[in-house]
Amino acid sequence: MSAGVVPATNSVAAISEFADVSCAILAESEDHVGLANGILNLYNNPDMFSQMSNNAGIRVRKQTAAEITISKELKLIGSE
Repeated sequence: MSAGVVPATNSVAAISEFADVSCAILAESEDHVGLANGILNLYNNPDMFSQMSNNAGIRVRKQTAAEITISKELKLIGSE
């Protein structure tokens, strides 16, 4: 995602912690047709792909940047 790749995945378990409909193709659990339709929709809509790609990069950098992750981990182990 940090490279702007739009993930296509099933909307299960922890996926929502990392992706939402603004930056990913999300289908229901075991819905291969939904995944295929989502990918086809991206292929047929380059503007949508560009926007979702941009959103994916922004989200992952904002959520998992080294300075954010390291700070959280240090707090978790009590070093900060």
